[in-house]
Amino acid sequence: MKPTLTKPRWRALKKLEAIGDKPFAGMEVGVKGQTLVSLEICGWVKRVNAPKNDTPFSIKTHARHWRVTEAGLEAINAINTNPPKWS
Repeated sequence: MKPTLTKPRWRALKKLEAIGDKPFAGMEVGVKGQTLVSLEICGWVKRVNAPKNDTPFSIKTHARHWRVTEAGLEAINAINTNPPKWS
């Protein structure tokens, strides 16, 4: 089954457009929480380990690093400039 492109998912994909396939933290791009989990369920992003050069110290947090998948890059390339009028 194909995932549905809702407005929140569209907004998130537009924010991820410039990221490419490099690891990112949700706070860096303004996409976080349930939206990232929703994109993960679609198969458009996946959780990854933080890059070694991310910070010179360790922070105990629930924050995760993510990476846009091939399916996510395809979805980003397929979306329209204008947001969907549904959901």
